[in-house]
Order: sequence, then structure tokens, then C-alpha cells
Amino acid sequence: MSSRLLVLLTAFALAAPALAQTTAYPALCLSASPDEYVGRIEVDFGATFSLYVCLTGNDGEALPFALDVVQWALLTTCCGGSPALYVDVDYNPELTHEGDPALAVTSRAETCLDDDFVVLARVDFNWLYEPVTGPFNLGAQCLNVAYDCEGSGWITTGLPLEVVPLGVTPAETETWSSVKRMYR
Repeated sequence: MSSRLLVLLTAFALAAPALAQTTAYPALCLSASPDEYVGRIEVDFGATFSLYVCLTGNDGEALPFALDVVQWALLTTCCGGSPALYVDVDYNPELTHEGDPALAVTSRAETCLDDDFVVLARVDFNWLYEPVTGPFNLGAQCLNVAYDCEGSGWITTGLPLEVVPLGVTPAETETWSSVKRMYR
């Protein structure tokens, strides 16, 4: 019983700095713009397109802390999968990066990075197949708390990015009964 209590107290002690923030929940997300969060992009089907992994403040506000380190990954298979796959990554040279965006990347500032909007990387995507349902979502997510230069952890939220493919004809919906009639 005492080991469980020790584990619980350790978890609370590690999470205390992140839990202490009460007003601003910064976001780690994909954006269509390298200058501010833009949550929608229209793309010609077949064309390579670029998105930006970024840290931003809540609701377009400035990032409320100076970045030291953050661990993140791309979310390309949530919500039913994605017809687009990342093919290239160009990391921000003001940070060091270890890992792969599909699994986990640790981005660490060489010196304290105190910007209102931090771009961690530009990611290029290409199409795997023609989408049959129209728009789909892509994202990026923090895998741990983001740490500021004083060593405090910040809980982050995510923001959605909708990709609207242009030049695609969505598949027609059929009822199960009409499909069965075709093969009788």
C-alpha cells in the first residue's frame, strides 16, 4: 500500500507545475500559415502541400511562456485515416530535434525561445489516394507537457486543421438494399 501512495504523491509532484496554470492553455497544432494559427487549407488533389507544426497561445493570443523543450508527433490516422502522408520535414533551425514526426520528436531550444508563435517544423504532405468523402482532418499533438525555461511544465491543448481537397468528386452514397439488388 505504501508504494502506491508513493507513486501517487510522485505523480502529483511532477504534475504540480503544469496544474498550477489556470488561465492560458497554449496549443500545439498544425497550421496552414507559418505566422499564425489557420485551421483550414484548400489543396488541389495531387499537389504536395505544406503545413506548420507550431506552438501558440490560447485563441490566437501570444504563447504565454518561453520554450525550452517540447515533445510532439503528427496525428494523421485519427478520425478514420488520412488520404495524405507526410513526405518531408524542414525543422526550425533555432531548435534541435530528435525523432520522427510519425512517432515522436523532441524539440529543444538552443537558447530560451521567447516568441509569441513558435514554428517547430514545416511538414510537406503528399496524397496516398483520392479521398472519397471530402474534407478530412490532420493534426499534431504534444506528447508530454511543454517545458518553459524555468523548468515548469505547461499543459497544452490541440487545435484542428481541416484539409479540403479540390478537384475531387465524392463517392455517391448507396443504401445496403440498393447494393444487394445490383448483385441479385
